[in-house]
Amino acid sequence: MLSSRRGGYRSYSRLKREKSTNPTRISHTLLALLLVGTIVLSGLGVQVFWRDAVSPVLETPLDPSYRIEASGQTENNNSLSYVLIVDCGSQGSRMHVIRIEAGQKFEDTAVEQVKPGISSFVDRPESAYLSLIPLLEFAEAKIPHALVKETSIFVFATGGVRNLADSEAAKILQAISYGISSNHHFLFESSHIREISGQIEGIFEWVAVNYLHGRLPLSCDDSPAVETLGILEMGGASVQFVYQSDYVSNSKSLNSSSQFLLKLNRCTSYHLLSSSYLNLGSRSARSRYEEMLLETGFDSMKIYDPCMLLGEEKASSTAKAVFSGIGNFTHCQQMIEALGLVSNPKSCADYDINASFHCNPDMLMMIPKTISDQNSSLAIIAIQEFYFTALALHEMALEQGSSSAFQAQYDDEQVVLLGELYCSQHYSDVSERNQNVHDLSLLCFRAGWISAVLKRIQASGADRILFSRTVNGAKISWALGAAILETLQISPIVV
Repeated sequence: MLSSRRGGYRSYSRLKREKSTNPTRISHTLLALLLVGTIVLSGLGVQVFWRDAVSPVLETPLDPSYRIEASGQTENNNSLSYVLIVDCGSQGSRMHVIRIEAGQKFEDTAVEQVKPGISSFVDRPESAYLSLIPLLEFAEAKIPHALVKETSIFVFATGGVRNLADSEAAKILQAISYGISSNHHFLFESSHIREISGQIEGIFEWVAVNYLHGRLPLSCDDSPAVETLGILEMGGASVQFVYQSDYVSNSKSLNSSSQFLLKLNRCTSYHLLSSSYLNLGSRSARSRYEEMLLETGFDSMKIYDPCMLLGEEKASSTAKAVFSGIGNFTHCQQMIEALGLVSNPKSCADYDINASFHCNPDMLMMIPKTISDQNSSLAIIAIQEFYFTALALHEMALEQGSSSAFQAQYDDEQVVLLGELYCSQHYSDVSERNQNVHDLSLLCFRAGWISAVLKRIQASGADRILFSRTVNGAKISWALGAAILETLQISPIVV
């Protein structure tokens, strides 16, 4: 059983204070006995970890007086520290090494990735931990040796683990927890590893984006931002949409959306509306698209696909049929709409919707009304697949002679224009110019898909949508937001 988050924090600054006020010394006799005991136990095959004797787990919650308050600093003023975030996604796992200066300056300094994802080891959970060893060794090499034992590590499972049965996910997480606690010297406890929802992942992303843009006052000394930025993130499996909203609904929450209170300090708090749309990520949407093509293919052995490049063929994974590309972006968009990927007539009837949600029977995405309904505007930062797709379309246009600069602000006409330009190419031409043909072959569909999603977000009242991957050279990642909240010991609260 994984322990609760709030009950299991270690207060290492508090330990340091207790040591200084109560300097208990181990006698030479006791030390000798401990050494003998260690040798005996080692001979029996029992591993003894001296760090457990030095850094006991505090079972009680932190004393509020030791929390990071207005100054943003703990007892260890202006110190350099690190925190590690392991992002266990569906395709692989990433280690983020976050450097912290003066308790408030956070920087994602190094990232390493391994494949496959931990959900691949459902039949042998112990291998899930083994797959992470290269990441753990990478982190140890990036952190000054003297700080390794003072560095907390958090493992967050997303993507593939969400699709596992509870018992399967628990076995994998327990195997990783045991492996890290038994074989590594980072600060780690059972509450540091858990599966997180898409809504929490989105909030981490929101924190990272607004922190990097200087719109997140971590202390009372910082000036509060006039307005924060919303975030829109698409991965392979889902879409996350998070923004600040002071309107608190009294109606039943939708399965896809929840309202959270995020209290950064005693001076600043935010009401956030976080939505996570499962199966609307690029790869999940493509899989559903193929299934629907098969259902409407009338048992044909060859199914013509307008969202694939002309001349490309792809075998179906579930039927004896072949998808054959015809490369027609306009038809691709029409097929996405006609096949109902963004429609669900029962959505509105299934929930008690009030004025806080736009509800259209033709929308699968139950999009909350944005701040525009509160006489304000909302700028949204579109990241991950939104950004990568827009950039890839631009780069393909450059290969074909375009001299236009990358357009960071979303303009559907521009997306359609670039989509038509790319999808009209022949597969053989693309394969000659690029090695990563598999991902590029999906670009035609992704262009049509992000256009369909972004049009609905924009129709809900978003003032501006901007494609972005970095802010002043710093990459945007939800791991940075997670590091900030975990370091400051802040939990988003459902309201």
